[in-house]
Amino acid sequence: NSTDIVFAEGLAQLLSVQLELAELERESKQAARAELKALQAQINPHFLFNTLNTIISMVRLNPMLARELLIRLSEIFRFTLHKTGKEITLAEELNQVKAYLTIEKARYGEDKLHFKEEILLDPTKYRIASLTIQPLVENAIKHGLKPKSSGGTIFLHIREQGDLLEIRLQDDGAGMDLTAHNPLEEPQEGHIGLCNVHDRLRSQYGGRCGLQIASCPGKGTTITIIVPRLLVWKEDGHAENSDCG
Repeated sequence: NSTDIVFAEGLAQLLSVQLELAELERESKQAARAELKALQAQINPHFLFNTLNTIISMVRLNPMLARELLIRLSEIFRFTLHKTGKEITLAEELNQVKAYLTIEKARYGEDKLHFKEEILLDPTKYRIASLTIQPLVENAIKHGLKPKSSGGTIFLHIREQGDLLEIRLQDDGAGMDLTAHNPLEEPQEGHIGLCNVHDRLRSQYGGRCGLQIASCPGKGTTITIIVPRLLVWKEDGHAENSDCG
């Protein structure tokens, strides 16, 4: 009868909308994975080449340091092979950052690269998308501290903000004029893009998440990462979650 027809048409329309939403979500996740692969492709060759050159130069002058750098390099690439594209603990992401900084300090000099942190939570209890912080640290060194002959300091601050985590990465490097060029809006070719990380986080976690940038020429840059406060999975498979939608 007519009631059944109206009901069937309404149900068909509802199913059609759900299928379209599912397809959009699938395409969004595929785009995020493609962006992550593009980021990896930029990181690995240049970073590997530069690190191996540093290790070669250290083998005779400081063999113990060369050994440590090889260990750190193996940690980084083991991490890349097994963790890329996954959610990991915040502690694992920070360990990756510290391994990377060990290598960069050897390259640029202990007196030119300083790192300070203020972690106002237990990083073992929270999850985060892999390759969220490390690319931004690399960006700060390359485009912030390296142009300064005296080097500088990177300061990492992490805290809870309601149902979100705020990760602030600040440097006292060269800075930039955001009115002339904003890397979140127009990434420079060949650079490890802040835009890449920003788009991945927004795609994965929703519109409230991503990066915020503040910078002043000659005074440094501050990048603020906003991600959901996601607890590490418990043994029963449940966790307290939030999102940035």
